[in-house]
Amino acid sequence: MSTHPQWRRWLPAVATVSLFALMLFLAHRELAGLHLRDILAQVRATPASTVLTALLLALCGYAVLTQYDALALRYAGKPLALRDSALIAFVAYAFGHNLSLPAFTAAAVRYRLYSRLGLSVLDVGKVTVFCSLTSTLAMASLCGISLITEPQLVERATHVPAAAAVASGIGLLLLVACYLAWASASKRTLEWREFRWQPPGFAVALTQLVLGMCDFALAALVLWWLLPSDAQIGFVAFVGVYVVAVIAGMVSSVPGGLGVFESVVVLALPTVPPAALLAAMVLYRFAYYLFPLLLAAVFFAILEARTLRSTVRGLERARDYLAPLAPQVIGSLVFVAGALLIASGATPALAARIALLRTYLPLPFLEVSHLLGSVAGLGMLLLARGLFFRQRAAYHTTFWLLVAAIPASLAKGLDYEEAGIATLVLVLLWLGRRAFDRPRRRTLTFLARQKSGAT
Repeated sequence: MSTHPQWRRWLPAVATVSLFALMLFLAHRELAGLHLRDILAQVRATPASTVLTALLLALCGYAVLTQYDALALRYAGKPLALRDSALIAFVAYAFGHNLSLPAFTAAAVRYRLYSRLGLSVLDVGKVTVFCSLTSTLAMASLCGISLITEPQLVERATHVPAAAAVASGIGLLLLVACYLAWASASKRTLEWREFRWQPPGFAVALTQLVLGMCDFALAALVLWWLLPSDAQIGFVAFVGVYVVAVIAGMVSSVPGGLGVFESVVVLALPTVPPAALLAAMVLYRFAYYLFPLLLAAVFFAILEARTLRSTVRGLERARDYLAPLAPQVIGSLVFVAGALLIASGATPALAARIALLRTYLPLPFLEVSHLLGSVAGLGMLLLARGLFFRQRAAYHTTFWLLVAAIPASLAKGLDYEEAGIATLVLVLLWLGRRAFDRPRRRTLTFLARQKSGAT
């Protein structure tokens, strides 16, 4: 048997890790000498009104995102009540933004929820492609405009000549113009197997472009609003930086683009004080990623509960009820718990607790516990998508990472709050263990079918 397919299977993972490591190396070089206490001080100094405004802007951005699905459903000939499509779209995008392979993740959520409303696999595939195309049009347009108007930013961050940046921006805008022309003038239906794609018409295509640009502009506005007042970067220029950072995060396949997104922003904005910039990105992650994810997990649980209400009358054990909810809800909780473990690992413990621990434990043991907690958190971030797709291996690995994280949290600084959260997630994971029954090969087959259905 040839070894060629073997290394090809490992290539995406190697590329992801390599890109992630490169971005972290470059960011570390730019942030040498920066202390965590400086970042935390900037976070604490941020006015509550600024954070609240960022949360409201993030919710406005998600409100625009829900219109992607409404427009896509009308294009597919399957219009639904706005309250149904908006709720499903919000849940799908919140999960997709936080987990890797966002298009597949959102497609899985859409199919699970839309199928109950009568949509087929092909219908959901058409909606998914339409929404992905809308995002692509917006990214190309905004990036193109920024490259043309602010080429010096690209030259400073990537050492690409300004003329090349302008030429790239013109090329991106021409591609968008080609799509608008095709959507308006072409009468030919594209067909592939059972999938048919009709030109949407100029009005629909223009609406796609406007919706997408509003979505990304609002998302960028959340982070721009959190930047320090002396950042000295215009909003139009910043939108271009934001879109490039989002694209880099998507290419990396790291859940939520964590680390890669931040590295690109840091490299592109060297004039912004590093501590203030990283503090803004921490608050941005909370406002645009973690807060919507928690809301989506609650909404998803409510939708699942409504479905189960008509079929489940008397539940003898908690796991009978939790199993259908486990893949998405618990996957989200594991992602949040992993993020908390990483944040805690980078945060100095309380001096009084450390002094108490050092009375009984040697310093190397505390340091190893600190490292173990951070490694467990990183592993949980990477495994969240596997839980989402019900992978058995992801369940077992996450289970033991949580088992290791609980004592590590206590040993590194008596972080009983963090250990309590990890314990709660561990219990929920165990109660829903029967839902994680899919071998990795079956998951890959599922993803391939979703991809073929979407294309």
